[in-house]
Amino acid sequence: MSLSWAFPKTSDLEQLFAQIQVKDRIPTGILKFLDNCTQDQKFAIACSGGADSTFLTFLLFYKFPFLQDRLVLCHFNHRLRGEDSGLDEEFVQEMALYLGIPIKSDSQDSCAKTDEASLRNQRIDFFKRMKRHEGISNFFLGHHTDDVAETFLWRLPRSSTVSGLHAPKPISTHDQLILLRPLLNFSRVEIRDCLTMCKIPWREDQSNKEAKYLRNRIRKHVIPAWKESFECDLLKGIAKTRELLEQDAQALDYYSDKAYQKCTINKLIKINHFNSHPVAIRRRILRRWFTEIFFTGFSFDGNESELLTQIENGNIKATDLPNNIRVTLKNGFLAAESTTLINSSIPL
Repeated sequence: MSLSWAFPKTSDLEQLFAQIQVKDRIPTGILKFLDNCTQDQKFAIACSGGADSTFLTFLLFYKFPFLQDRLVLCHFNHRLRGEDSGLDEEFVQEMALYLGIPIKSDSQDSCAKTDEASLRNQRIDFFKRMKRHEGISNFFLGHHTDDVAETFLWRLPRSSTVSGLHAPKPISTHDQLILLRPLLNFSRVEIRDCLTMCKIPWREDQSNKEAKYLRNRIRKHVIPAWKESFECDLLKGIAKTRELLEQDAQALDYYSDKAYQKCTINKLIKINHFNSHPVAIRRRILRRWFTEIFFTGFSFDGNESELLTQIENGNIKATDLPNNIRVTLKNGFLAAESTTLINSSIPL
């Protein structure tokens, strides 16, 4: 295949990337994770061909040379933009050829759902297939500081807890996939400036400008005004806030885990022990309880606070929970059962 995109000389890139400091920019947890990885461990880079994932690919390749023979580019073509989607895939293929990295591609029918959640789920399903067929469970993603700010604003009106407000995290897990985000301390402008300096091409996804997506509206209208209103470095402050919120969430998880062990017996909850804890701990106990009884990823569909109040008052009414799940209080214990899920009833 002849390269139709002009990539710079390898020697030039080695010199330019040698000047980029990453020790204080890459999250400590990721550096430790890489230090402890085994020699046979492979890593996939989720690469769309856009600036963020392109920069991530070159950064990992040149700043972490021990990864070079363990990297795999993975590209998912949503087929939403006709010829442009095909050119994105071709660009990623040529970048893989240029760096000598294997590539795995997949695509989705153009008639698939196009909302943000559905598109994300399609990519996650692709990662799961990669794990099954290639044995790769570690995936690098190109989220950066601007994404942290956008996610923060996107989740604030949705009654998010501290656990939701510190996303995206440097390291997270999803159905046995390990998602790694090394660029959380890099801004969108920095990434593009670096690519321009290194003369590395990238693809621009014009759908990122479409107003039908909420994240795009936040990116175009809200974030610029927010930055302009502050004299300090807004993105740097948000990145630090995200880190502090993550530390708070870890503390809550630690204490709620201890509380859960004392509150539960035979998959029942001892009500007196449960109600003795702060509401933030009780919320986590309740979530974990439902997840262990029913299924991973259980959602309260917005009825969590109401249920917590009813439990505290000792007067549990019919609450509209998914799968016709019903919570009952008897003899000082909470029990839960579902008329939809088979073999999920936990009797007293």
